[in-house]
Amino acid sequence: MIVVDTLRADRLAFYGCDRENAPFLSSLAAKGLVFEQSQAPGPWTVPSTASLMTSTYPFQHGVVDGFDWNASDEENVGETVNRIPASVETLPEMMQGFGYKTFGVSANVLVGVEMGFDRGFDHFSALDDEIAETVNTTLLQWKDEILGAEQPNFIYLHYFDPHDPYYAREPWFDLDALEGPDAASASAFARLRAGAWDEMDSEMREDLLDYLPRMLGFEDMSEVPPAAIENPLDYVLACYDSEIRYLDGYIEELFEELQLDDETMIILTADHGEEFLDHGEWEHGQSLFNELVNVPLVLKFPGADAPSGRVVEPVSTMDVMPTLRHYLGGEISPQERGIRLQERGDATRVVLTTSMDLPNPMDDRPDDGSLMVGVVRGEWKAVIGTERDRGESREHKSLFNLKEDPSERNDRASADPNVIESLRTEWERIQAETMIYEREFGPVVLDEAMRNHMEGLGYTD
Repeated sequence: MIVVDTLRADRLAFYGCDRENAPFLSSLAAKGLVFEQSQAPGPWTVPSTASLMTSTYPFQHGVVDGFDWNASDEENVGETVNRIPASVETLPEMMQGFGYKTFGVSANVLVGVEMGFDRGFDHFSALDDEIAETVNTTLLQWKDEILGAEQPNFIYLHYFDPHDPYYAREPWFDLDALEGPDAASASAFARLRAGAWDEMDSEMREDLLDYLPRMLGFEDMSEVPPAAIENPLDYVLACYDSEIRYLDGYIEELFEELQLDDETMIILTADHGEEFLDHGEWEHGQSLFNELVNVPLVLKFPGADAPSGRVVEPVSTMDVMPTLRHYLGGEISPQERGIRLQERGDATRVVLTTSMDLPNPMDDRPDDGSLMVGVVRGEWKAVIGTERDRGESREHKSLFNLKEDPSERNDRASADPNVIESLRTEWERIQAETMIYEREFGPVVLDEAMRNHMEGLGYTD
């Protein structure tokens, strides 16, 4: 099971990208099922990965915060972080129950022990923003045990490379290989290059230039290449593509090292995507637009006659756990909110993605929380809920026809009120029928090394 942090679906050739950024992953996709409308449960790592690992919604498991600390404190000893509730079964725990030896390597510090992501793994290693080569090296320390095991193995790998800082990976960094500027193109990158940078106001351009060194992994502006200063958007896009191509090679190497063949089940997905000014913002976590929540999902079942092809109906990465449970002969679990995936989808199914902020009862923040929900059914997507801006709450609703408007530019909430109310009703029904688990919190010590690491990733304000 491969989770690639911050991987946009539309930068893969088997999702329509004109540039082949991942030839090995494309070869895997050609042998399996490719789900064209796979929704991540959330727009950033923590809630989305917890939902992937439990087949429960973020508003159920409550794991929606990262590491939180006061930047003025020296050590922040005694801070707390929300954890996956002990009463919720995790995917590796399920695999252990089926007799699998479980191995996990996470290159994202947030997918670690503090939040309970290690539960169910016989061997687990959480790395601090390490590159693909290090992920492979870490897993291969158990190579003899994996290859020599009499029982089957479950391997979870969480790669980090496409996440910022975006590095120019040679020899794949190529500004000239980007899609040409075209406002009417099917490629989001071509549309962005047609005017996103030029249309920004001077204040935002200045802010992004100040932010550019950190985005590219430099100490200050003096280290930033002139080409990046001249056109930050193009430079970042080319870096992002090169990171994916770099990662693809290491995934291929790992498959060779572990002698993986067509008898291996392979799951490929992402925790979320990334925004490059698609709707006026950078990076992730800030919205429920498709550049953040429409993620790749490929299932390659074992055997030469395994199902393959494309599924166009909406699905969720929360469907992975029930799909594996069914494949291994298990009974349906009442915990799971996902469904078993197969060759055909369900056009009437409602798929949810959420963005939420919940108050931490262990601190004194005067925050009542907020919840935004993306409700997808067929070609329609509604975004409804309560959002917070500068301490104030306000109701939000928008509606998009994803078939006619894949860029989500034309809000149809006023033109099609019956559709958005129908989707709101579906959300309210699901919410009323869904069990909410009591949130759990555990201690975390944020030492100087951890603080510096988190600041380097942009996880601090």
